[in-house]
Amino acid sequence: MDIKPIDVFISHHTKSCLKITEAICNSLESLGIRVWYAPRDTQDEYARKIVEVINECKVFILVLNHESSESYDVLNEINCVAERLRNKQAVHVIPFQISNEDISDNAKYYIGRMHWLDAVTPPIEKRIKELTDRVEAILKNNQNIIPEYKDKNAIKINSTYVSENVQFIGRKKEIEEVKNALDRYKKVFLKGIGGIGKSEIAKKYISMYKENYDIIIFARYTINLEQLIISEKNFNISNFYRIQNDNGIIENDREFFLRKLDLIKEFAKTKKMLIVIDNFDTEDDENLEEILNGEYDVIFTTRYSHEYLGVPTIEINAMDNTHDLYNLFVQNYNIHQNVNEKEEIIDIIRLLQGHTLAIELVSKYMKSSRKRPKDMYNIIKENGINPNLSGQINHFFEKNTMYQYIKMLFDISKINEEEKYVLMNLSLFTITGIEFGLFIELCNLQDGFVIDDLIKKSWISYSINEDTIHLHPLIIDVIKNECKPDLKVCNILFTNLTKIDSWKISQHERIKYEGIILNIYHNFTYITQENVNKYIEVAKFLRDLGYYKQSEELLLKILDVQIKEKR
Repeated sequence: MDIKPIDVFISHHTKSCLKITEAICNSLESLGIRVWYAPRDTQDEYARKIVEVINECKVFILVLNHESSESYDVLNEINCVAERLRNKQAVHVIPFQISNEDISDNAKYYIGRMHWLDAVTPPIEKRIKELTDRVEAILKNNQNIIPEYKDKNAIKINSTYVSENVQFIGRKKEIEEVKNALDRYKKVFLKGIGGIGKSEIAKKYISMYKENYDIIIFARYTINLEQLIISEKNFNISNFYRIQNDNGIIENDREFFLRKLDLIKEFAKTKKMLIVIDNFDTEDDENLEEILNGEYDVIFTTRYSHEYLGVPTIEINAMDNTHDLYNLFVQNYNIHQNVNEKEEIIDIIRLLQGHTLAIELVSKYMKSSRKRPKDMYNIIKENGINPNLSGQINHFFEKNTMYQYIKMLFDISKINEEEKYVLMNLSLFTITGIEFGLFIELCNLQDGFVIDDLIKKSWISYSINEDTIHLHPLIIDVIKNECKPDLKVCNILFTNLTKIDSWKISQHERIKYEGIILNIYHNFTYITQENVNKYIEVAKFLRDLGYYKQSEELLLKILDVQIKEKR
């Protein structure tokens, strides 16, 4: 047999993987790619020929399931290709995971740092097509940002925008200003205090002008812009992966960020693209100017000033249209009123200085507690909020005032222990949130009735399209300061999270856990000898999500704790 023309070697467990291996082979060979796999291509001197082919091939595909991870022959084949990587020879290794069963420790040892392709999520035909596209790009050694696939749509940026608030009222002037700024400058900052309505204005703009765009991305800022772009959840690009070099080393976060951003900018030259970066609550980010340098439209919502950049900034202040604010209040209150209660409601609106989140929380609290407007007004005054009913509404009140409003409502709402448990656990997540059902499962809740009730009261925000829940940043601040949640208090969530074998779930499923894993890494890394095994699982999860730098840093912290303990 002439082995020199071989491009791809497929390692697999024959009894459990042969049909999928044959399908992969057919897909590759239809493009003229030369494939070798057993038993089809075996002749005499079986072992020697396999070693020769592995040493010659450019791409090594491992069809990965429980059986192949324990197969003596497959492990020998993996060892052969690993030896090539150790010797810095040019070969690309692609684990193609077809099952979410347990993977042996021996297999994990060899392929733990490699980027796996997900074939667990159906349909398998689409997953094989993605594998074929990747192999073809590797073999062509194409250094362009967008590989010249036969299928020109192989790489695609997927829209991720969220639905608007159906109860949205007013703000016509601000939305028109956003439109004018984007038409002229393509970039705009919406600046205002938390809960004033910046995010809802951005969503309403999307709803009104979505037909003007080919791609719309709505992403919530949590850590930094580099991690935001890297995140597959926020910037989801079909058939675009981290590069594995000839030595088997996967490109780091910085390299992947720059290459992915270049791809997004390349798309923006031919596609009309809108990017909304929500809750950009930082004074600076080292990649901000790099993000601004693109032909896409960008809306930032932020509490901070960035006018030094020369980008238009629209100040989002409290609504001063009493009619609109009254309608917002009544829409949530939804209880029959006496004629004279209209003025009492307006007094509450003035007391809350037109802050939309505070108005929504107060009106929904009044509905659930059956408080009348006069009683609610007196409660607010008694809880230390100084009324200022004269003159115009003050547009530039401090964040601390807003915090006091939310804290006051939290105190008087008589939130029970079960509700508090839900809020504390949800506060551990970033504002990107989590799927409704998954949160119930992780917290060992019997049902979602408590969550539904908190949604009705506006303590929890719910996205109907994504079926996800999250807390507003101001509410997260109150919960963290008043209840002091940590991984000890929220032990059930943490324990269930670290029980998940990230080797057994698909890439799509791993993304569901991204927010909480990153939040634990950045804000709740309290490693002790008792919980060290749980943090090892967090480190593994970070690795499987593609956060290799963070995974290594956490493992070093774990090692430091263990060394100190032994002393």
